[in-house]
Amino acid sequence: MIKKKILIIEDEPDAAALLKLHLEKYNYEVLLAGDGKEGYRLARTRAPDLILLDLMIPEMDGFWVCSMVKSDKKFAGIAIIALTARSAPDDMKTAKECGANDYVVKPFEFSELLVKIRGLIGES
Repeated sequence: MIKKKILIIEDEPDAAALLKLHLEKYNYEVLLAGDGKEGYRLARTRAPDLILLDLMIPEMDGFWVCSMVKSDKKFAGIAIIALTARSAPDDMKTAKECGANDYVVKPFEFSELLVKIRGLIGES
């Protein structure tokens, strides 16, 4: 069975490591990026099935990364979940306008995130 690939773009190393640990338990291949520039490069070179994208990241913010991925026909099908501490309705609206498929506010329950991930990448 081919593992589904998830790219985590998160500048908090502990948060990224914890997410990676949980996702690997469910047999996902996990890629990590600590800033928007690295995340965008990995999205283009490794073509993940899904991106967990913090919006407040260095180099290029998450809104920009999301817009760039979704505006490229080759990568527009990659599912993106904005995973952020920003809970303002305007931020949610902007993320959707940039192409995010879903929006999760930190702190969150991993089980709820997993349901969203599975739904977006076609797993039950």
